[in-house]
Amino acid sequence: MNTCRIFLQLLKRDLHIYRKEYPGKLFDILMTFVIWVIIFGYFIPKMGNSNPEYGVFIMVGAIASFGVFDIIGKAGILINDIQSDRKISYLLLLPISSTFVFCYQALSWAIQSFIIAIPLYFIGKGIFWSQFNLLNISWYQAGLALLTVNIFFGFFALFLVSVLTKVTDLSRIYFRFINPLFLLGCYFFTAKVAFAVSPWVGLLTYLDPFSYVMEISRAALLGSDAYLPFWVSFAALWVYIVSLGYIGIKRLKRILDCL
Repeated sequence: MNTCRIFLQLLKRDLHIYRKEYPGKLFDILMTFVIWVIIFGYFIPKMGNSNPEYGVFIMVGAIASFGVFDIIGKAGILINDIQSDRKISYLLLLPISSTFVFCYQALSWAIQSFIIAIPLYFIGKGIFWSQFNLLNISWYQAGLALLTVNIFFGFFALFLVSVLTKVTDLSRIYFRFINPLFLLGCYFFTAKVAFAVSPWVGLLTYLDPFSYVMEISRAALLGSDAYLPFWVSFAALWVYIVSLGYIGIKRLKRILDCL
């Protein structure tokens, strides 16, 4: 009971601090989001893409993916802290397990990313008023997808913190790791299209966790058979969440000399 109370108090503290940052953070993301989806929704079709719904397709992918870039920035702050002042050590002195401390950090990032994503769907509806049909949305699955995607990003960032030795490594990780995952992760195409191009490309797509981020979001919001079944993507993401969380927490315990 005491552990649960401390855990919730830590999350409450972070959200109180984040409340002051939220308007500026949301404005920054909206600038990129609006320009991005307008280009893909209204300019790209004029260049020969005959699919009128491609803009909505990209919009859902953009909302799903923005979280990872925001959270990785927060991961950089934690990496810098571990390599310098180690303020996180004060959290590890609290009367709760170090595992709960690391889970709290991942979930705090996930919640902050979650509340940034929600208004983007309303902005997207305004941009693609007639194309984004709300009747196609499974609201239960949409909420579950948004929650799962951001929890994945939280533990993915925690994993990155555990494997990087300094903040400058983040730039290299972007080019070597995150960008390939992003480009092969069904942002511009579906998993079924990847398999149609080549079974080997399709296999790489299925091994990429970002593919399930895109597929679960589009399956819930666009309601089409063109995507992987919702529960397949849901199960795959939770396998990655548990795996990355386990590895990341185990490594961080060793780095920070936790018992």
